[in-house]
Amino acid sequence: MTAMRRILLWLCLALMPVTTWAAQDFTLDSPTLKAGASMPLANVYAQCGGGNVSPALQWHDAPAGTKGYAVTMYKPHHYVITVYAMDVPELGPATHFSRNDALAAIKQHTLATATLTVTWGH
Repeated sequence: MTAMRRILLWLCLALMPVTTWAAQDFTLDSPTLKAGASMPLANVYAQCGGGNVSPALQWHDAPAGTKGYAVTMYKPHHYVITVYAMDVPELGPATHFSRNDALAAIKQHTLATATLTVTWGH
């Protein structure tokens, strides 16, 4: 795993405290990213010619029992951004997790997921 991917994974695993929300359809959107559209150059990794700015993300209607969140972003051919509503406030110290351990821990505690996919292109 490259250093950038490792950093991105741990930055994306930022867990946030939860306020009380009604459980409905858990959704993910962005004021700057549109599903199926190209990733804005400002949000593309700097070594790929972009601005390396994290995209603004918003999620809504987390299920009852949500105590924390994890966010992942992968770029196989498209950017696939997933928010996991979890039943724990944190996964533990990030320095002790490999990528696979972190994903397994996230999936073990997932109540719901919401995904946003954008394309790669200039």
